[in-house]
Amino acid sequence: MLALVLAASCTDSIPSDPDEGNWVEKSDFEGAIRSGAVAFSINGLGFVGTGYDGGDRLSDFWQYDPDRDAWRRVSDFPGVARSGAVAYVIDGKGYIGTGFDGDNDLKDFWEYDPATNLWTQRTSVGGSKRLGAFSFVVEGVAYVGGGIHNDLYEEDLWRYDAATDLWEEMNELTDDDTGDDELLRAYGVAFATNGKAYLSTGSGNGTLDDCWEYDPVADSWLEVTGFEGRGREGATGFAINDLGYVVTGRNGTSRFDDIWHFNPLEAYEEDD
Repeated sequence: MLALVLAASCTDSIPSDPDEGNWVEKSDFEGAIRSGAVAFSINGLGFVGTGYDGGDRLSDFWQYDPDRDAWRRVSDFPGVARSGAVAYVIDGKGYIGTGFDGDNDLKDFWEYDPATNLWTQRTSVGGSKRLGAFSFVVEGVAYVGGGIHNDLYEEDLWRYDAATDLWEEMNELTDDDTGDDELLRAYGVAFATNGKAYLSTGSGNGTLDDCWEYDPVADSWLEVTGFEGRGREGATGFAINDLGYVVTGRNGTSRFDDIWHFNPLEAYEEDD
């Protein structure tokens, strides 16, 4: 593995709240129990929708208000009901795309405006249809890549400009030093902090525990210190206060409830 440019580390499992260091149970989600849903936050409100309830793909969408600790149903997602999609936020609007409808993979994208509670279809991502892709946003620009289609791992990465509603293809998902394809994966996690993005875990050549840094200026990837928990897919990733977090996931029949944080500016200590 390469030495780190920004000496990155994945620390031991820690509580989720960087200020209070604990979890607090809130009101239960009022929609159907589901897997493969998407979620995002806008202006202090959480939004959750789509997914799979064990029988059907879903298109309902819900808003969570943490100040009131209350859920309410908002406008249903108008695209084909799906699971395994990706979601991100740009300029106060949520975007959802790709996924699987039970029969076919998908590549369409939709924009949600919480101010009007309306959905608008936008330009589909380039390349193939896919499920289990990853997405992240750096400085107001979204990126979508990877995933799987027809049992093949997708090698492309696309950049989306919301102002023009256009996608641009970036360099393929390869290690810039070796040209190897360890970046190919489905159901990985991605998050952005300090002007860089990070991609970790997922399924590809086995169940993965590696971690990669993406520089959007150079359009290049660099392998950094790997995830120190057990390899997994279907985890959740997010960033708080310049730290990245990887939460839950699965490996075969094992399901995880641990949470790990990643500090890209902290020197890695092997014995930590």
